[in-house]
Amino acid sequence: MNTLKTLESLNLFRTLHSQTLARFAGRPKHAILDRSFSKALIVGAGNAGITVHAHLTKFTLLHRDEIRIVEPQAFSYFGPNVDLVPFDIKNKDEVEVPILKSIYEQTDIDFLRIKQFRPDKNKVITEENRELTYDNLILATGLVIDGNPIEGLIDALNDRGSGVVTSFNIDYAVIAKDIFEFMSPGRVLFYNAGAAAKDYNTTINTALLFESNLRVNKSRTHRDSFQLEYYTPETDLFVGPKSSEAIGDLFTKKNINFQCNAELIKIDKEKKEAVFRDRQTNEEFTKQYDVLFISPPCVQDPSVIKCKELVSSPYNLDINTKTLVHNKFSNVFALGHCTRVPAAYSQTALILQSIVLCRNLQLSLDALLSKKAPFFEYNGETSIPIFPDWHKCFTISLSEAKGETISPTSRLNYFNEVYKSQWIFYNLVVRGVWYGPTGLKRPPIELKD
Repeated sequence: MNTLKTLESLNLFRTLHSQTLARFAGRPKHAILDRSFSKALIVGAGNAGITVHAHLTKFTLLHRDEIRIVEPQAFSYFGPNVDLVPFDIKNKDEVEVPILKSIYEQTDIDFLRIKQFRPDKNKVITEENRELTYDNLILATGLVIDGNPIEGLIDALNDRGSGVVTSFNIDYAVIAKDIFEFMSPGRVLFYNAGAAAKDYNTTINTALLFESNLRVNKSRTHRDSFQLEYYTPETDLFVGPKSSEAIGDLFTKKNINFQCNAELIKIDKEKKEAVFRDRQTNEEFTKQYDVLFISPPCVQDPSVIKCKELVSSPYNLDINTKTLVHNKFSNVFALGHCTRVPAAYSQTALILQSIVLCRNLQLSLDALLSKKAPFFEYNGETSIPIFPDWHKCFTISLSEAKGETISPTSRLNYFNEVYKSQWIFYNLVVRGVWYGPTGLKRPPIELKD
């Protein structure tokens, strides 16, 4: 009996001691006592997840140990530079960073995969059947390849002999590098799924860099032995009229034939044939290829799709694309590729999305977030790098305030995009001290009624 009382007294002392520490640290009691609970649960630790993780402690009253991240992978990759791996401008080691180096030591991270979302219960369940509860859920889950619209796509991507490549992730990008490096002269097709893809610019840059690599690093004679063709189901080459015209002029100058309103519907890897449907006439036509580079159509992560309350379709989350708040659950937020905004996604867009999300999450913490309350809104601002030639770059900027602007082409822009941007991301952005277009100064994002 005395032993039992002693143990009870010891447990009571430990509990009171933890509560006292929590109170003096300004943190809620459950932050120490319940390690399965978090004030903010981030699902996904790619570029989007680690960016919002950094901003949460800058734009909200959350402490670092009130944030939890769930991510199945141990490494993150700087997304924009993955597209440069097929041309050996960057290699895997240069774009690969351990996630633990990109987050605060006080932040809990579980290297687990989510099996089920229960937004009605404020919890998620991992594949190990571990339940994690939260006050606020942040989806940074990215997108996955959708094989349904294009017959034979997944099978072709998983067969090196098919000639079908992509830079959708780092592993595919390394394969593309090998195929590009050793391929013989022939026909190369570039297909951009447009709004259904992860972004607009990957296939455009791949086509331009492929042509430049042949001409600059090989020889003009070698370039003339290749036939390059670009296809997209969209009505224009890009999301703005000025940029569409500029890219069309580049393709014409570089003798890259292009066709809009052409939807890829089937790949026959044995015959190396790509079947397209003309969206205007509904007629089908077939193209032979030696290599087919594709920015494939995408859907939400399978675990997200399974939760019908979170999505409006397999392609889209049910969120307000300006406030980044879920339409049914005011404590669920999203950012990054999974939001599908803007169509021309970029690191600039990601940073601005993250700031808007954090400010709206603070409104939620203050219990001010309701249908009648004002919100902070993301204005669609984005800045996309285009590589028209080897060691040259210009950027296309889009925003509601300034419209569409195109910067001059220069080597400095190339250096900034290829080298400086990744350094800034992993040294400043993930520490919450870099704010995109305004640099070290916080951008003026105002409340909207």
